[in-house]
Amino acid sequence: MYHQQELDWLDPLSAAQALADHTNYLALLYSGAQYSYSGNFCYLAWDALEVFSNSETELKTEIINSSYYHFGYQAYEAGPSNLPSAYVEAPKQLFFKAANILIFDINEQKLSLLSNSSKKFQLPTAIAKKQNQQVIYDFTSNMSKEAYLQKIAEIKEKICEGAYYQINLTRKFFAECKNFAAIENFIKLAKLCPSPYAAFLKFKDLHILSSSPERFISCDGSKINTRPIKGTLAKDKGTADDLYNSGKDRAENLMITDLMRNDLRSYTNNMQVDKLFAVDSFNNLHHMSSSISAELADNLNCYDLLKNCLPPGSMTGAPKIAAMEAIEKFEQQQRGIYSGALGYFGPNNICDFSVIIRTIIQQQERVEFQVGGGIIYDSNPEEEWQETMIKAENIAKTLNIPLEQFKNL
Repeated sequence: MYHQQELDWLDPLSAAQALADHTNYLALLYSGAQYSYSGNFCYLAWDALEVFSNSETELKTEIINSSYYHFGYQAYEAGPSNLPSAYVEAPKQLFFKAANILIFDINEQKLSLLSNSSKKFQLPTAIAKKQNQQVIYDFTSNMSKEAYLQKIAEIKEKICEGAYYQINLTRKFFAECKNFAAIENFIKLAKLCPSPYAAFLKFKDLHILSSSPERFISCDGSKINTRPIKGTLAKDKGTADDLYNSGKDRAENLMITDLMRNDLRSYTNNMQVDKLFAVDSFNNLHHMSSSISAELADNLNCYDLLKNCLPPGSMTGAPKIAAMEAIEKFEQQQRGIYSGALGYFGPNNICDFSVIIRTIIQQQERVEFQVGGGIIYDSNPEEEWQETMIKAENIAKTLNIPLEQFKNL
């Protein structure tokens, strides 16, 4: 069981930086941008009592029966795949049972510690590092601009034939790296792109640096919420009102809202759409999202809820199964961690997970990230490609990669 202590206030990013080199397992869920729906809390967990990898049965049993918190991710491909693996080859799911958790109440500036130990907490001194310069090299992609535009044209043809309504088409970028400064890169990304579901995960030599704006699923024990994003406009292309009034983006958003309602239907009661076509502004983009709430059906658990709603509908398209089959055909490579779900399970059926987008994934000397967008009948291929560049902009700045390198691939 956890022992609780009240502590003097610490900055979440500084605390994570101090702890990162003292542990093999760490998770920071960081609400760097506060919105009404994202809550007022940040969580910093470290040290693993147990680690759970690909065994679904083992993790589910642990989640249902445990009084501890578990932090981690589930990848896009839940089952076997014949596609080439993602560049960073990581487990389909990976969670650790946290020995220690700092809970930051941002609004009240209050800090609590839940710990498996009753010892008085003291933040360790950050380890002094050699000033070896980070190097990113051999930067490339699995899909050129020309190929991306051609695939959009093919998708539009299939939509006209009635094969599907929308496909989320993405490109993977990957590179070699030396002296990768994981926590420092995350802090840079979090400041460049403040977002409500930013997260940093460390599993030994695997690091996930996310600036996600999108909630996938949360559950407080009984009440469920999902907030799919679909509809994007660069700030230099228009205002939030322009996005709100866009018929194309409303059509995209409505399709994904209906898809998520369908995914949740078997696991919930009293479902309702709380908000439709809400627009939030971020540092370089406006995003459209809708909010769906429901109650968890009797005798069900949040692990099954999450597992059976994966992958997030905003990252597939509609209808979901047809869209996923099309994605395999067009992308020709596993997405891996990207466009899966990241967050935590807690006692008594609580959880909160974001969609893994705007995310850098690094292991040993490999680093990858992925960007894309929803393609529908009236999508403009050049504009869709430009949207991927805008989504990649803050990642490029974080890694010190000139955007021109993206455009020339």
